[in-house]
Amino acid sequence: MSPERVLFCHGFAIATGLLTFFGSLIIQGLAVGDMAGALRREVFDIAPYWFFGLPVCYVAAGLLGYLGQVRSWRWSLEMIGTHCVATLLFTGSGLNLLPIALVFSLVLAVPGILTGWVGAWVYRFRTAMQRGSR
Repeated sequence: MSPERVLFCHGFAIATGLLTFFGSLIIQGLAVGDMAGALRREVFDIAPYWFFGLPVCYVAAGLLGYLGQVRSWRWSLEMIGTHCVATLLFTGSGLNLLPIALVFSLVLAVPGILTGWVGAWVYRFRTAMQRGSR
């Protein structure tokens, strides 16, 4: 895998994490009619994160697993890690529950890790089939 592709995959994972973080907050703000209040909430406490943010991250992890097959587990960790860092920076959360938050984040990353592995497997299977047909 080329260094340019690795850099692209890292950037795509972080951008997806930021977009789903702020997208979930904006959807919540539009739904309740209080944009300022929604932007101060933790993303883990709102429904759009669970119905929009995480599924988009899991699909993106599968796509990134296909594009960046080497260590494909890291794409989900980067996206969920971006959510955690953004929560700390933008919502004013404290560090008092950080150990629990890290365990919770790892649990949230597991489906994305699995979809990343599936994406990498599909890429390897597809290239093996193309080599075999030649």
